[in-house]
Amino acid sequence: MGLVNPLIDFSSGLKALQYLEDNPADLPCLIILDLNMPEMTGQEFLVHLRGVPELSHLPVWVMSTSSAPKDIYDAYKQHVAGYLLKSVSGKDFSKDLALIKHYIDTVAFVSEDRG
Repeated sequence: MGLVNPLIDFSSGLKALQYLEDNPADLPCLIILDLNMPEMTGQEFLVHLRGVPELSHLPVWVMSTSSAPKDIYDAYKQHVAGYLLKSVSGKDFSKDLALIKHYIDTVAFVSEDRG
């Protein structure tokens, strides 16, 4: 797909938050979030992320099996950039990755030097 950004994978929302809070100089340009994670749900992750001023600006795309209107609404209430349904893409995530690549290539992101 031509994605050049490094991918860091975490097995839980708690580990991801710990990484983000411990590495303020090395924040990602984008977070892809599953709502169904161990130790902390994706919704809990979003609420915590948005409550930390140094992290609240980070764009988040949700990728989930849940098409429940409440899950979608709650995610957008936390200002996610998009909500992708795994059931729509099936086992072929190439269209999802193409959409995310287009997003990364097109959208202006907050630079590390915010001064």
